[in-house]
Amino acid sequence: MAPLQDLLNAEFCVEPLVLLKEKHRLVCAVGSIYMTVADLELTEALNLHICTQDEGLVDRPVYRDSDVIELEKAGASIVAIDATGRLRPGGQNLADFIAQVRLESNVLILADVDSVESALAAEELGCDAVATTLSGYTDIPIKGLPNIDLIAEISQRVKVPVIAEGGFSQPASVAEAFTAGALSVCIGTAITNPYLLTKHFLAAIN
Repeated sequence: MAPLQDLLNAEFCVEPLVLLKEKHRLVCAVGSIYMTVADLELTEALNLHICTQDEGLVDRPVYRDSDVIELEKAGASIVAIDATGRLRPGGQNLADFIAQVRLESNVLILADVDSVESALAAEELGCDAVATTLSGYTDIPIKGLPNIDLIAEISQRVKVPVIAEGGFSQPASVAEAFTAGALSVCIGTAITNPYLLTKHFLAAIN
């Protein structure tokens, strides 16, 4: 599992804006509720092209309260944050981070969690929803992804909406997530990466 410092130093590849806009148009056309965006400038650009049902959720590394404010000003109505037990730069914990954000913004906060405990803590701190995004990315061991068991456990314990995310590549797993209690399912690479999609099909016939 990558330590937090590695994640902070990681380079995030962003697709050309024209391609991202077209993907956004297509996923909205078939009924997607939201699309994640991993860059501040793209958030600003896509804000003019968000379809009516889109929530404009932004999913990029968010470690400082200033990140949240910048994303809200750029047009995001929901900002996803790391809500695990990992500390932020300067040793700041989640409680202090959220308290600081709330002094400046009322934007909806989606807590990316890795366990039932972190989901409960995020809810108690006032996060508006939780997502299983970071299951498998911390030192908490898992059997595999998607983590349907975690989705079910969290759904039974929290009152805020639960978003299932991580490792969804098959329609059957998406159905299982909804049955487990997820309000929605976030699908990434399985529908947005042409290279891996093509590789998957070729592997099946070779």
